[in-house]
Amino acid sequence: MAELNTTGYALLGLLNQRPWSAYELTQFMRVSHLRAVWPRAESRLYEGPKKLVQFGYATASNEKQGNRSRTIYTITEQGRQALSDWLKSGGKDVIFEHEALLKLSNADAGDIEDLRRIIASIRESTDNDLQEILAGLDILAQRSQQLSSDKRFVISTLVNHFLFEIMLARKRWLAFAEAFTREWDSLEPSEHKLAASQDHYRHLVASLRQELDE
Repeated sequence: MAELNTTGYALLGLLNQRPWSAYELTQFMRVSHLRAVWPRAESRLYEGPKKLVQFGYATASNEKQGNRSRTIYTITEQGRQALSDWLKSGGKDVIFEHEALLKLSNADAGDIEDLRRIIASIRESTDNDLQEILAGLDILAQRSQQLSSDKRFVISTLVNHFLFEIMLARKRWLAFAEAFTREWDSLEPSEHKLAASQDHYRHLVASLRQELDE
């Protein structure tokens, strides 16, 4: 059995729900929680269904839509088996990648305005992401009565709640970062900054130990 990459399995999971065109798959990946947990370039998403056909995991058929035709992809039994086998194997946990935080960790090479600019950019992106996830949750809440018997919809609640918790964590971090640096007039070290950092690390260790004991 041919081995897919994770993007291939993501597309296969969608085809397991119903037939899609490549355009529909790409648009759905853009607005669903999949964009948050597995972001990929649209060009790769367009090519993905063709590979599924090559492996025998999907079939392609042409469908007329007005004066145009489009290719519709449908999962095969072999594709369903491949998806089932993939679910039985362990998956990698969170792979964290954050360029703004990387810049923040190197802010000592700049000045206080660089640091404030980086934190402001994180706030802007967080607020934008929060608006997107709120819009998505509103849509899901409105559709919940019609989709309450849909297995995929119910299971997606687990993923969407995880993303919700991540958004709350980002908001909490921003509140801390802005309060922690509010009175700084430079990046130069001081006894006050050192004491505040030491107190915060002690608080983090105590909080983590409490969580582990619960």
